[in-house]
Parts: sequence; structure tokens; C-alpha cells
Amino acid sequence: MQSNIPRAAIHVGKDKKSFSAQVGNEAERRGWDENVYRLKNADKEKNNHYNFSRKNLNFEIVKDGKIVPLGSNPIPLHERIQMRLDELGFKPYMDARHPDQVSKNSPNCTVGMIFSGDHDVLYNLAFGNQRIDTANPDADHSHIVLQQGIYKWAKDTYDFACRKWGEENIISFAVHCDETSIHAHVQTIPMEKVKKRGRIGSKYVNKNNPDIVLSTKEWRALLKEERDNYTKHTASKDYVERVSYAKVWGETRKAKSEYLSQLHTDYHNEVG
Repeated sequence: MQSNIPRAAIHVGKDKKSFSAQVGNEAERRGWDENVYRLKNADKEKNNHYNFSRKNLNFEIVKDGKIVPLGSNPIPLHERIQMRLDELGFKPYMDARHPDQVSKNSPNCTVGMIFSGDHDVLYNLAFGNQRIDTANPDADHSHIVLQQGIYKWAKDTYDFACRKWGEENIISFAVHCDETSIHAHVQTIPMEKVKKRGRIGSKYVNKNNPDIVLSTKEWRALLKEERDNYTKHTASKDYVERVSYAKVWGETRKAKSEYLSQLHTDYHNEVG
């Protein structure tokens, strides 16, 4: 009998060129009242089992690993994504024929993932011995109390994502406890660090007072005997952040497959 059932699994969604308000609202359950839950479950083709009475059990993890109720941020997810893209100076390619639409050849700038694991293991972490009827979306679970185990799993997963992609690039980490299976939706901005373009300048540091630093132009303006009081230092190129799905996840299908395989292995080893 297997004694160590993994609680770690990853599903990587399609990388995207943009992110809609509708998708963000679903992830954050923003504006979802009881009627929305009912309409979602009415779509028999999707076989949804959203439970409104468990909506209050959903939570998210924000900066510094703080756990808060899902949808606490007053700024919607799609706007937060755009804010981070603006910080990184990302400009999508716009369609020449449709100036209000992103071009098909524009770089992908965001990717969503679902972190989950063994159904029974996660349910035990979340609910312990409390009985949950997942087959009935109308079941009353308003008395259910989340257990500490699921918070620890989420925190471990959040820390893993931060180590992989940087906390500032984890735009949303939403844990859903109102569906058939417990899982975390993670929306990220793929970012790489590259050296700044342009020539590398030099600086001249005063031998007696290191706080006095001159540019090459300023140093040349000194008298010859004064120049001897300075030591030349060649400045190294600074690094800047930029959005790059290909550089982070791999530029070829094979590279992406290898990256994803290693991602699963790392997650299983660190969290599972």
C-alpha cells in the first residue's frame, strides 16, 4: 500500500497575449452571488459543481505570504496584470487593421497555472473529518471550517511559485474550495533579466574620498595634476527586467516540455 500519496500536481494553461476581465472575475469570484453559482451549475455540458455555501472558504495569498479572503484586493486581476506589464515597459503589438486589438504575432505576456494534487489528500487537509457532499452543488456546507493543513499546502505552493518566478510576478494566487476538487489558480507574468543596451561608461573615484565620483567628462575638465587624484573604474552594465515568455519557458516546443517536466519534478520534491 502506498504510504506517501503525492499532494502535488500542476496544470499549465495556455500562455496568453492578453487577459480579460471575465476570466479574472471568475478566478476571484468577483461579483459571484448565489444566482451566478446557480447559472454556472446549470451548464450541464461542463458538469460544474460550484457550491455557494462554500464560497466563503475560498482564500488567496498576497504579498509577504499573507492569507486573506478571496477577492479582497479592490483592484481586479486584469487591471493588476496590466499594472505589472506597465512597470516592465511591456507594449503589445497592435493589429494594423484593428487598432484596438492585439496582433496575433504579439509576444505572450502572461500564463496561468493550476496547482492541485490527490483529491482525498487535499480534502483531508482542508476539511479533516467534516463530511462534504461534493456530488450535490446545493448541499449546505455553511458550517464547514477550513483546517490549517490546507493553508500550509497553499503557503508552501505560494513560496514555491515565488522562488520560481519572483513574488512581484505572482499577480494572483487564488485557492478554490467551492468546487469538486480543491486547487490554486496562479496567474504569473514571465519575466527575465537582461543587461541594458548601450555603451558601458566609466567613472573616476577620488583616492582620498571614495564618495567623490566623477564622470569621464567631469574628470577630463580637471587640471592634469588633479586627475592623478582619481582612479578609473569601468562600470558594469546594469540589468533590467522585461517580459519574456519564450526566454522563461523555452523558445522551442522541446524546451518548453523539458521546462514543464522539471517544474513538475521540483514541485513534487519541494511540496509533494
